[in-house]
Amino acid sequence: MSNGFSLPEADNPHHLKEALCKVVRQEVEDAFGHRISTARDCIRLSEEIFSKTSIKVNPNTLRRFFGLVKAQYPPSLSTLRILASYCGYQSLDELSAVKKQKATGLAPYDEKNILYYLVNLFIALPVKEPIDETSYKLIKYTIQFLSHSPDLASKFQKAIAKTPQGQVYYYEQFVNIDQLNFYYGAGLRDYLREKKALEGQVLGHSLLCLKDWLSVDHVGLKRHYGAIQDLSPSKGVDAHISAHYINAQLLHANAFKLEADKILANAYKRYMELSRLPRQPYLYKSFEYTIVTILVLTCHCQEALFYINEAFLKYPESDNPMDQRCRTRLIFMRAVALAQSGFIVESEKIFEQLRPSQFCFLSKKTDTILYLLLASKLKRTNRKLEKQLDELIEDTGSIKLIKLWTNSRELVPAATICEQK
Repeated sequence: MSNGFSLPEADNPHHLKEALCKVVRQEVEDAFGHRISTARDCIRLSEEIFSKTSIKVNPNTLRRFFGLVKAQYPPSLSTLRILASYCGYQSLDELSAVKKQKATGLAPYDEKNILYYLVNLFIALPVKEPIDETSYKLIKYTIQFLSHSPDLASKFQKAIAKTPQGQVYYYEQFVNIDQLNFYYGAGLRDYLREKKALEGQVLGHSLLCLKDWLSVDHVGLKRHYGAIQDLSPSKGVDAHISAHYINAQLLHANAFKLEADKILANAYKRYMELSRLPRQPYLYKSFEYTIVTILVLTCHCQEALFYINEAFLKYPESDNPMDQRCRTRLIFMRAVALAQSGFIVESEKIFEQLRPSQFCFLSKKTDTILYLLLASKLKRTNRKLEKQLDELIEDTGSIKLIKLWTNSRELVPAATICEQK
């Protein structure tokens, strides 16, 4: 079965270079975060290439490469090498080899040995706060490697679900939103079987509620919501676990068209109780950060803006890589919430500064869907981006997000999104 990648025979260099250009275009757009469809995109891409490689590629060269203007000559190999470097490859040969591997499904390694290596690498990590830059990158690249082999990822998940390191890092802190409807969501069941503590059960079932909400599986959502309701976390539970408990309630209420006023009031009451306690030192484990995305998705945008403002007041910028990721996502969620609330000018100011290439690798596809919806609301979209939206919804299985999309290709007003009459 082909994944759409094949290079012509080497005796036809013209066709070979055309195929290579096509592959490089796809990789660059993946790294950039969305389709390159405007001159402005090329200017931004030129800036990002220079930032990552210290080499300048003229925006006009990029316009020709992406077909925005007619090109008299094909791009040079040196340009292709720079673009491959921007995408994280050491050479064009490495890029071609990786794409061929994906297309054929052949793995250049012994699965048993690589699984043994990855599991033991995770086990060797000390469980500590905060996560430092080295540990963050190690975990990030491991997860990205596993994304190319779902079968290997599933075996890896089963093994590390039994370990404290796997539970804390892989399942609790590095939540793979883009894979919730696929192997990561399946792995959460392994996590729930191993992590019997109340905190683990609330977290696992809450994330599975989100999975089922995104895939419009109301039967599964009701089942996981029921499991959480039986738990009723006490006031002494961690702040982010309290937020996950409320998230499940909000998702359930949204899916079954129930009033959420009482849930929101209880959330605020719990938040005020937490405010009287010593503050959680890390943004990524805070009540504010944990609840914001679900508030935006379920159309409670004024509440989302409140918690975003609270988070920025309480958590100044830091060098912690997890907190940096969270701040970027909160800024993005603020832009979406402002647009949904009718504050278009304010949203546009933030939108101008957004870079999908900077979205977290764990939620990049899902966040890009919301970014494209926001672009439509702000009249910044085109057919290329509309096609990409459809592809991303298929890639993530998040068909619920279609509810945020109308025939006119604009964000639906909040009442419509929530399916209220």
